[in-house]
Amino acid sequence: MGVFHPISSCSCKARCSCGEPSHTPGGIKTREEWRESPNPVPVAPRPAAPNPAHFEIEKIEDHGYWTMVLVRYPDATNYEGRKILVYHHTAAVVRAQKILDPHFCDQPGCISPFARFEPTEGGWLAAYLLVQRASQVGMFHKGGK
Repeated sequence: MGVFHPISSCSCKARCSCGEPSHTPGGIKTREEWRESPNPVPVAPRPAAPNPAHFEIEKIEDHGYWTMVLVRYPDATNYEGRKILVYHHTAAVVRAQKILDPHFCDQPGCISPFARFEPTEGGWLAAYLLVQRASQVGMFHKGGK
């Protein structure tokens, strides 16, 4: 199995100008580079926990009643605020959310993720394999848990 790469917001592609010389096309760094990359510009500390009302859906895949989502929480600090979440809901239901908490949520109108993965190529593959297998074995029935 190869090295899993965190998904990066670097848009430099092959002409990287963000100061990370080891970036590969698409701005993907190895896990080690992610941990060791220096921060050349001092930045004021931000809260580490994501604000569930402040998010952006970067990628979404609908697999029937299962949905995989790459969400960015600008207020979170680890992995540039990105999370891979799996929901046992359609993509339309996920997109309609005003609050998308990456943790279990007990608030009325808030949906909880079924699973969460690190925002890497390996995490996306694991999420895909989960929804494929859950669909094959009929895990939960159509329309709910």
